[in-house]
Amino acid sequence: MHLMAGMALLPTEIPLPAKLAIWATLASSLMICLIRAHPRELSLEPDGRLGILDGDGTFVRGSVARASRVLGWLTVLLVLTDQGRRAVVILPDSLDRDQYRKLRVWLKWRASLTTG
Repeated sequence: MHLMAGMALLPTEIPLPAKLAIWATLASSLMICLIRAHPRELSLEPDGRLGILDGDGTFVRGSVARASRVLGWLTVLLVLTDQGRRAVVILPDSLDRDQYRKLRVWLKWRASLTTG
């Protein structure tokens, strides 16, 4: 999205200093999104709750919503936290094979699913 917005500025007649300012803003926004949005670590709790450690060091606990989906090639976790609902997308190559299998088993047998 950030890249498309930046590329859309190329053919416009906006003055170069304004384009540079917009590109700098887009680059800053992208860095914030990359740091904050991606979980650095998932903690699978024995009580069925899930902990998420974000890239910025924030730790949140939540429960997995029933609307979450586990497919062979993709896992989408909808996590309900005190701050609201949050989606975590996990591809099989994001984890080693054994960790991905453990996550899927935990989701099937241990996670306490909630409506949401």
